[in-house]
Amino acid sequence: MLDNTNITFWSGLRTIGGTIISVEHGMDRILFDFGELFQTQRLFSKGKKIRANRHTSDLLKLQALPAIEGIYGRRALHDIPLVPFEESTQQTAVCISHLHLDHIGSIMHLAPELPLYMTDEGKELYAALYELKLPGSERLPDRIQGVKPGETVKIGEAIEVTFVGVDHDIIGAAGMLVKTPDVKVAYTGDLRFHGMNRQKSMAFVEKVKQFEPDLLITEGTALREDSELVPLLDYPDDLRQEEQVGSEVAAHLSKTDGAAFFNWYERDVMRLKILIEAAQAAGRQVVLEPESAYLARRFHIEHPFLVYMPYDLSNEQYIWESRLPNVEWISKDTLSQHAAMYFIENRFERLFELLDFPLEHSLYIHSNGTPLGPFDPDYEKLLSFLDSIGCQKIDIFCSGHATANHLKWLVDEINASYVVPLHSFHPEKLQPAHGTRLLPEPNETFRFRKGMLQPE
Repeated sequence: MLDNTNITFWSGLRTIGGTIISVEHGMDRILFDFGELFQTQRLFSKGKKIRANRHTSDLLKLQALPAIEGIYGRRALHDIPLVPFEESTQQTAVCISHLHLDHIGSIMHLAPELPLYMTDEGKELYAALYELKLPGSERLPDRIQGVKPGETVKIGEAIEVTFVGVDHDIIGAAGMLVKTPDVKVAYTGDLRFHGMNRQKSMAFVEKVKQFEPDLLITEGTALREDSELVPLLDYPDDLRQEEQVGSEVAAHLSKTDGAAFFNWYERDVMRLKILIEAAQAAGRQVVLEPESAYLARRFHIEHPFLVYMPYDLSNEQYIWESRLPNVEWISKDTLSQHAAMYFIENRFERLFELLDFPLEHSLYIHSNGTPLGPFDPDYEKLLSFLDSIGCQKIDIFCSGHATANHLKWLVDEINASYVVPLHSFHPEKLQPAHGTRLLPEPNETFRFRKGMLQPE
């Protein structure tokens, strides 16, 4: 069955988030990633309530979920005229590149029986997030299939997917090599070449070159309207690398004599280790919220830290003390009285906890924590709150995404016949030296015919 592969770009094209792509051959189909659009969050701001029993069907009506046949459960669809998973004759699976919400945040809407794959390391992190009831982890971990890096899974009779590890600001991240009888597709997921595990991304590029894909689908987060791209793996002075995060945090902590807080992204456990080490270097001790302490213990961060109980968990103190039997707790009163001795975690949802601390000369280090940036509807709320209490905000982070020049190097090095940049506000800026760049519209389908990728 040659010339029978369709590729549909459902969402996540000229935006950050919501990456959903399908590759279909005959009766077999995979989707890679099933992320949440940040625009979806705006639909439920300012007091709008989600109708829990109609959440999926409501989002479909609002076009905040793609109208894909055969992936949603019958009960979730209500009156939406789509074929439910229970009645679909297709062999379908969803493959997840990594656990950031813009790549996994909508899996709650998929039929529970729909097969879902991610790396073993990603599944281990997912199980921890599920235990903590964090967003994007609503599916039972037992219903997720873990895959070793380099392992190939077969979907139906016609599609093979190989997971290949990459470096990103989360453990378990992978790109994918997708093979059907007539087409080979490579998907980068999110990756970078300036992190502590950059060799993973370099090895991914080599494997993609050996794979010789017809189509390369690449992230383009770092592309800007004024980007002038040069195909170089360059490391200019203004490109903060992961190794520099700790030293910069330590320097700022050493210069302040007031309370110091930090906000990190709970899916980047390596960053947590770096922040704890930075506090030690500055003569402070890290104080974690219970959820982060749980992750630190689960992922074997041996560095010493303290734990405090935020107000919203005060009724669950016994539960957390039993869940964290070998940690040292510290009271809010002690923290407040001696705030300059500590480096205190404060996630966005708990901003009001800051009001219990002395805030003169205070410092808030935002290290890729949520809200991630201006594209997130909550980001302005964070800025306004910190400004209102006179707490200085400093961003110290290492991007999880390849720079614009690195993206240009990647596409030219791989040299695929077709390139689709997405996950970007300006995908048009990435033009390969050879081959054809395509900029699909949402829900647009392409088919390979005699080696040529053409719109359906």
